[in-house]
Amino acid sequence: MGGKKNSELRDIIKLSKTKRDLILKLSRQKPEYLIENLSSIERVAELIYDKKSVSKRKRDVSVSESEDSDEEEKNITTEKKKKPPKKLTKYQKFVQEEHPKLKNEYGNENIFKVIEDCWRNSPDNPKNV
Repeated sequence: MGGKKNSELRDIIKLSKTKRDLILKLSRQKPEYLIENLSSIERVAELIYDKKSVSKRKRDVSVSESEDSDEEEKNITTEKKKKPPKKLTKYQKFVQEEHPKLKNEYGNENIFKVIEDCWRNSPDNPKNV
C-alpha cells in the first residue's frame, strides 16, 4: 500500500467518530481495501474507539458512584410516597357482598342489573336514608 493510500486511510480514520462509522466510510470509498483487510481494520478501530470510550467510561463511573447514593435516597422517598389503597365505597362493598350470593341464580350479564335494583332499595344506600 502506497503513501497516498495511507494518507487517505488516515483521513478516513480521523473523520470517523465510531467503529461503525469507519467501516461504513471505508465500504463506500474503498470497498476492495475493506474486504481484504476487514479483520485488521476492526482491530485498529477497536483500539482507537474503545480507548475514547474507556476514558469516558472511567469519568462516568466516578460520577455514577456519587449518584448511586442519591438514587438510593430517591428510592426510599418513592417507597414512602406509595399511597395505601383507596377505601371502598358503600356501593362497592355492597356489590362484593351480594355478587357471590346471586351469581348462581343469574347469568353474568343480568347479575349486575339485579344488584343495582337491590342497591336502590337497600338500607345501606345513602340515598335511602
